[in-house]
Formats: sequence, structure tokens, C-alpha cells
Amino acid sequence: MSLPSVENRPLVGDGDAKPLGEESPGGRGTGAEGGGRLLHAALIAVVVGFLSAFLILPLVLVFSEALRHGWRAYATAITEPEALAAVRLTLLATVAALVLNTVFGLFAAWCLGKHRFRGRNILVSLIDLPFAVSPVVAGLLLVMLFGRHAWLGGMF
Repeated sequence: MSLPSVENRPLVGDGDAKPLGEESPGGRGTGAEGGGRLLHAALIAVVVGFLSAFLILPLVLVFSEALRHGWRAYATAITEPEALAAVRLTLLATVAALVLNTVFGLFAAWCLGKHRFRGRNILVSLIDLPFAVSPVVAGLLLVMLFGRHAWLGGMF
């Protein structure tokens, strides 16, 4: 028994539906005649405006300020010992976090996938916690815990 072909069946809706794959006279099937294109263009203009205001303009301002004294001053600032130490520390912390997250993530995934155990829901909640907490709140929490004058600040 074979299934009937659905290529030329009308779409669900009123009686003047087009067969699958056939477009409306406007080319995109926007609905209202002409009004859909204007709304589409207006929404794209709003998105481009927001992207320009909140992404592109700040990037241009940052780079123009950073390179105000030319490339030579920028290269000198980057090759200072403090800057190189910061880059080294960042790379070291990145590699350490990557390795630890991979090892613990695989272990947690294996445990959650293969076993049912007491405290499983707590582990799932701890894994999902970073997705629920704002990065700003998490950063403030870390500063309050490990800052210079914080509870655990003297340990590090």
C-alpha cells in the first residue's frame, strides 16, 4: 500500500489556497497586498538601526579611540610586560577551564545518562544554574566572595 502524493494538495485554510511550492503574486506570500513589503522594509530598517546604534557605533568608537595615536602606540602598549602577562594568564585560565569543563561535563553527562541515583535532580539543577543566572549577578557574586576584602579574598 503506497501513500498518496502530497505535492499538489492545497494548504489548510480557505478554498483559494495555492498548491505546495507555488508562491503568491507578491513573490513571498506576505498576505496583505503591498502592505507586507512596507512593513518588512520598516522592520529591517529598525533592526539595522539598532545594530548600528548598539554594536557598530561602539566598535567604531573603541577602535578610533584605541588607535588615536597611531598603530605604533597600540603595538607598544600590547608588547608591555604587564599586557603580555595578562595575555598569558588569560590563555592559561582558558585552557584550564576548557580541560576541567570537558572532563567534569563528560563525567556528569555519563552519570546522568546511565544511572538513576539519589541527588540526581540537584546535579541537574546545578548544571542548569548558569543558564538561569545573569552573568552580571554571577560576576558580582564572585567579586563578593573572592574580592580583596571579601570572605574568601584572603585565601587567594
